[in-house]
Formats: sequence, C-alpha cells, structure tokens
Amino acid sequence: MPVALKASWTVRGGLIPGSNVQPELTRQWIYTSDDYAIDSEATRGETPGPHPEKPPTRFETRRIEAAAYWAELNDPRQHNWAELVFIWY
Repeated sequence: MPVALKASWTVRGGLIPGSNVQPELTRQWIYTSDDYAIDSEATRGETPGPHPEKPPTRFETRRIEAAAYWAELNDPRQHNWAELVFIWY
C-alpha cells in the first residue's frame, strides 16, 4: 500500500526585507500513514495523548520539535518574523 501524507508543518522565519536582509529559515515536518500506523500500534488499548510512562508518539515528537524551532525563530534579536503553517490531509 502506498504511503500517504497525513499532515505537514512548515515553519519559516527571518528578517523583514530592508533590515539587514538575512537568508530566510525554513524547516518542514511530515507525518505519513506509516507514522500513523506505528503510533496506532504503540497506543493500542491506551487513552490517547502523552503518557509519562512511555515515550511520545511520532506525531507528538514532531510537534515538540516544531514548537522548539518556532521558539528559536521568535527571538527578536535574531529574527523579526515567523510563520507556522499546519496542514492535516
């Protein structure tokens, strides 16, 4: 069965043009049907959501990574704009 894209996150940031123009920073995360199957198997019979006794699912881990990257881009000493685009397919 082909792998289907379930969700994607794109985080972009940089400096507004005209203010010491720096290269734009972009990072993207994806969540596929294979990731979903692994997460479903890992959480079978459990209440959905993070559990202190087990590691986070792939979906949760990728959201944590995106949040950390977003926080880095919101340092006004280095960047003066940031954008997060989340798409669930």
